[in-house]
Amino acid sequence: MTEAELVLDTNIVSYLMKGGWGERRRRELETTLRNFVVVPYDHKIARCYGQLVADRQR
Repeated sequence: MTEAELVLDTNIVSYLMKGGWGERRRRELETTLRNFVVVPYDHKIARCYGQLVADRQR
């Protein structure tokens, strides 16, 4: 496999971009998010994320 795979919570991205949130920062966020696959939130995704967190804590 040549590409790294990573799951990020939106809190991680917002932490990396901490600071004042004016129009410029919102545009910067949109630009940054283009580098990631954004998975729409639903119940199945929430359960999968919860399982990942639980597995990582073990």
